[in-house]
Amino acid sequence: MTHERLKQLLYKIQSSGIHHIDGDIIIDSGVFKNVSKDPAAFDNSPLRPYNASPDGFLVNFSTIGIKSYPLNDDQANLTYTPKLANYDLPSIINTRSAACGQARYSLAPEWQTKQLVLNTQLPNSCQEHAFYVAYPDAKDFAARVIAAKWQELGNTLSGSVITQEAPYITTKSTKSTHGLAALPVSPLPIVSYPSLNLTQQIYDINHFSNNVMTEQVALSIGVYDKVDNKTLDKAINGSHSLYQFGTPTATSYPVALHTINQWWQTNLSTPPPHLTNGSGLCRDCTITAANLSELLTYAYSHPSFNAYVNSLGIAGVSGTITAHSERLPESAAIGRAWIKTGTLNNVTSMAGYVKGLSGQDYVVVGLINSEQAHNAYTARPVLDAMLDWTAQH
Repeated sequence: MTHERLKQLLYKIQSSGIHHIDGDIIIDSGVFKNVSKDPAAFDNSPLRPYNASPDGFLVNFSTIGIKSYPLNDDQANLTYTPKLANYDLPSIINTRSAACGQARYSLAPEWQTKQLVLNTQLPNSCQEHAFYVAYPDAKDFAARVIAAKWQELGNTLSGSVITQEAPYITTKSTKSTHGLAALPVSPLPIVSYPSLNLTQQIYDINHFSNNVMTEQVALSIGVYDKVDNKTLDKAINGSHSLYQFGTPTATSYPVALHTINQWWQTNLSTPPPHLTNGSGLCRDCTITAANLSELLTYAYSHPSFNAYVNSLGIAGVSGTITAHSERLPESAAIGRAWIKTGTLNNVTSMAGYVKGLSGQDYVVVGLINSEQAHNAYTARPVLDAMLDWTAQH
């Protein structure tokens, strides 16, 4: 849930007549079990947003946006989105003469218990500059953002925002009800706020390579086999959540990956890929070109194919394949290929669809995985040529 959508949800609660909560706000994130990870494990860059952990109630990808504005020759103002309740975020930073570069790293930000510490000065060449830093704890981040948003709307809260996976146990004494018995809890929520439909979700995932969103969707697959096809169709095409008006069975990576393997073995003939999580940043996951080509061929004949193919970038136009036209300006694939790319150290890949000049549609898959490919981007022209050659047919 982005911070904008969180604000809309809280506004709906406020509009229902609730302006003060005499107690705690309880966030139930128990739908995902045991999914937090070491954010430094992948590349020792724990502050990069793509290293954020998934969570049952993920807010703004556990990432804060920082914008700098020149104040004078020696200082800059800083603003933060979203704001964090009960947490000190510096509003002014000293500047120094230096190239802007990767400001989020040159500042050496450090998330301490109650404050963000920026350990170096901001390069003055950054001027008006935006950068993004991941927060190390998804549950604490969600709690602080919810408290801040609730207060921004002019509401009050006597207790705390608590996010947890276990059932909430009341430990605080409750005030007298003036002789009236407490009303029973309604079986329906006061306010419901379904997630964006799956079509919108996968568009963002594939166009912007959002790895934590990918993990959220992958983990949600763990409850798909408990949902009827009618509900699933609504999740793909409409504005319905798989979890709406119900308590989903908790899922985890073992459950979700088992569900994926079962689906693969039922619908496809190649051996399932080896997956340990749902992120594209997975060094112990393996998949073959045969896997991908069979999956893409299956998707081509699926009733929801248009929703899927429109989530892919168009060669030379959009998504992660935009730069194809810069690398190969005369390519016949420009505007005729729907592609997702992938890049790690020693790995570069492309997969998707190409419409040939003949009108024929093709599935294309290219994987380059070699210790000799020290810079994966230097191998990208080989895959660009693959798209160009295919489009000419």
